[in-house]
Amino acid sequence: MAPKSLCQLGVLLFFRLVLPVSSHFYFIVPPPPGQNNTLDLNPWYDIGQDLNLTWNGTPTDYISIAIHQRRPARDEAEFILKNVSGLTHFPWTITTKKNLTESHIFYLDIYPGENPRPTASSRWFNLSDPSTSSAIPSPTTFTRISSSSSGLSEPTQTAIPTKPDSSSPGSNSLDTGAKVALGLGIPLAVTVGALAGILIVRRFRRKKVMENSVTGYRVPVDKSGCQMVGPAELDDTARKLEPVEMPTDNH
Repeated sequence: MAPKSLCQLGVLLFFRLVLPVSSHFYFIVPPPPGQNNTLDLNPWYDIGQDLNLTWNGTPTDYISIAIHQRRPARDEAEFILKNVSGLTHFPWTITTKKNLTESHIFYLDIYPGENPRPTASSRWFNLSDPSTSSAIPSPTTFTRISSSSSGLSEPTQTAIPTKPDSSSPGSNSLDTGAKVALGLGIPLAVTVGALAGILIVRRFRRKKVMENSVTGYRVPVDKSGCQMVGPAELDDTARKLEPVEMPTDNH
């Protein structure tokens, strides 16, 4: 009877001592899992940001806190705190060795003492690295199955989160003043070009007429239809006249 009594006593002590310690732990920052634990409600944090991790628990208890990455493959715990006591908050400069291109969704676990099973988990949260411009991959749908003794688990989440965009409108867009100036400038340029073209054509025609008036001199014609001899021709004719001997009378 003694062994059986000792076994029952051990089970009783476990339920009265161990389970109460595990059940009173829960996260405050990041927030704990909620009923509507959808990805679009997840908080966003940046790598390098200062975050004051806060949780509820007995300060005298030894705990460890680890960060996990949400991905289909099994993820190894990356510890932020290990076997510390007297704390219910910790100023954490967010950093991780995990690859954000595989997944940007993370969560935290609290491990009591040396227990390998977590006793409390945080809500999913998103991490982004401002120093990189790599595109954030779309999350793959899967369910996280928690191994904690308190039965904590995360529901299947399929919504694709979008980080709030606080950037200003793109610099490529034209403002109203630029559009008005462009609308007035184009017709004005076309009009000026057309006027310049007309002036050039007129000047060219006037020059052509003047050239034709000089080179195309017409010889005057008399009433009978014969061309009148010009001064130059008269001079040439005078030069060609030779004296003619007059006949003499021989008496």
